[in-house]
Amino acid sequence: MRVCTIFVLAAFLSAGSSSTHFQDVFEASEAGQSSINSEALYKRIKRRIFLGQAPALLPPPPSQAVVSTYPIMVPGFAFTSSLWGAHGELWEPTGRLLDYSYAGYMANEAPIPINQTIAADVVQFGAVGDGVTDCTQAFKAAIAAVSSGVIYVPPGTYLITTQLTISNSGVVLRGAGAGVSTIYINNSLTDVFGQLWSGHGKDTNISAQSDWKDGPGMIRFAGPGSADLAGVGHVQIGAQDPISNATLLTAITGHALRGSVKVMVASTKALKPNQWVTITIGDVNGTLVKDLYNNVNVTNMCKVTGQPAYCINDLRVMRFHSRIYAVHTNYIVLERPLPFNISLEWVPEVHAFVPGIQQCGIEALTIQFQWKQYAGHLLEDGFNGIEFAGAANCWARDLIISNSDNHLFMWLSSFITVNNVTVTSLLGSRKGGCFYLTLS
Repeated sequence: MRVCTIFVLAAFLSAGSSSTHFQDVFEASEAGQSSINSEALYKRIKRRIFLGQAPALLPPPPSQAVVSTYPIMVPGFAFTSSLWGAHGELWEPTGRLLDYSYAGYMANEAPIPINQTIAADVVQFGAVGDGVTDCTQAFKAAIAAVSSGVIYVPPGTYLITTQLTISNSGVVLRGAGAGVSTIYINNSLTDVFGQLWSGHGKDTNISAQSDWKDGPGMIRFAGPGSADLAGVGHVQIGAQDPISNATLLTAITGHALRGSVKVMVASTKALKPNQWVTITIGDVNGTLVKDLYNNVNVTNMCKVTGQPAYCINDLRVMRFHSRIYAVHTNYIVLERPLPFNISLEWVPEVHAFVPGIQQCGIEALTIQFQWKQYAGHLLEDGFNGIEFAGAANCWARDLIISNSDNHLFMWLSSFITVNNVTVTSLLGSRKGGCFYLTLS
């Protein structure tokens, strides 16, 4: 048995506060400066990480010149990065290390809910946990009956033969514990929907790639706009893009550097303090990718026959969520420093943040697939686990996923926490297995 335990607590820093706690951070920006001064930034980091902890735990303010050594040993911590330090005192918004303090469920500002009301028990809909009885329709009936609340899976092993899709916000699929409640899936996507070998991408050694090499999941959390993109009876794959012309609030009218919080805009009519927005930029002629890779020449990646030479071949491909701290006549001040440069060449925009399906989770379960020898890289049968598609503020925790080709997918999703997920392979080695992240 190969076992890999994933403690990916996306919201891995202590819970933060609302934007009202950060007033001192933006004193410089309120005066018209584009960046946060180092002392104010340090106060922000302290408040974000240590809110609610004893003052004795706080490190002293940074000195005039901080000299970092690597590695730094800190009691109770593993090795620490020279980009971060012991408590974040070395972090700079213009550096390579992103600010992950907003990552995960509810931007890491609230705990994942516990003890939610049980709205349905799959046994009440005919499910039998003997590992033999087909429980697919019972699970589907329970999902259809619940608009919000917990769908409980009691101890036992429940056979599922095809995809399950949850498309209502507030629905949680919960077992009695990993290793206690098991959803056993005996089919791959190839078994259920066939295989056209039309998978996209390039590989010099493989001429035809699996349709299911990078999704979808057999258990999907997908909002109404993403749940039935292919129509009833067909494989459910992909997600409705939450960003469109309908979500556009205003164009960005000025360049900005990574680490800045001041963004020039064409109009502030639809903008207000504490509002969540999405900053988008595109890639034209490979210039965005080149900038992201510190001026590495990537033009050889940007040749698309019959189309403009966009390296990623699309606009609005880089996205960043932040609350607005303040609104002025022709600019806004963001709560979070920009993680990338902004150039007018990349058609930068401010959009409304559209969360899609929210407050959903899967927890305390084993997801076990029928064991089959791994077909090979890009040749997967489609024993694919859990997918969040067009989702936000959701979670997967306390799970065992066994014999999967791919374990977890996140397509066009944001603020998702994954915690305490153990990946296993029974009866032999499976070399496959990926976590796919395509976040908005």
